Amino acid sequence: MVKAAKPAPRDSKPAPGRAKPGKPGKPGKLGKPVKLVKAGGPAKATPRRRGGAARPPSLRRLLGKAAVLTVLMLLGLWMVGLGAQKLAYAAGWAGTAGTIRAASCHDEGGSDSPSWVCSGVYRSDDGSTVDQHAWVKPSGNEQGHTIDVRHMSGHDYSATDAGALVTPIALIVFSGLVLTGALWGGPAALRRWANEVRAARGRTRRAGPQDGAGNRA
Repeated sequence: MVKAAKPAPRDSKPAPGRAKPGKPGKPGKLGKPVKLVKAGGPAKATPRRRGGAARPPSLRRLLGKAAVLTVLMLLGLWMVGLGAQKLAYAAGWAGTAGTIRAASCHDEGGSDSPSWVCSGVYRSDDGSTVDQHAWVKPSGNEQGHTIDVRHMSGHDYSATDAGALVTPIALIVFSGLVLTGALWGGPAALRRWANEVRAARGRTRRAGPQDGAGNRA
């Protein structure tokens, strides 16, 4: 009687170069997961600046700088007008002439920059006007003294001594410098910024439209 051959024992180790069977959807020990890329449609390009170039100037920035220059010019004009008005009263060119008998004075400033304010009775030179609540800002403490003044408005008066000319002259000089700088350097700066905007837009038009991969059409 012939005995049947025994089946060969199953080797528990996989053959070299062959992945160990595992669960569906997971690779074996020797296999690596492969990321599938869905076909159909161009790749999405990430916008970035080439070569780290500086951002080109925009029209919005140009308009913002023009607005700043306009504000500076208007501020300079207002300060020049204010200084000229104060100078006219301090020099005695405007307002009704008269005197104030300073009954009391006090310092509104500090020890470094005193600012005296005196109050008293104002009488015009022609005697037609008397103000019991007049006040003036002289160059120093004039309590008990008579101050030559010019009437500006309401109970406000301007001293006409030499010290009263310092503040309006300084204001006119400072505002004149601001206005001169804005009028002199402002238009040239605006033309330069406008040329930069036009040059940047010209480069953009010459570059032409680009596709999703960044290639010129």
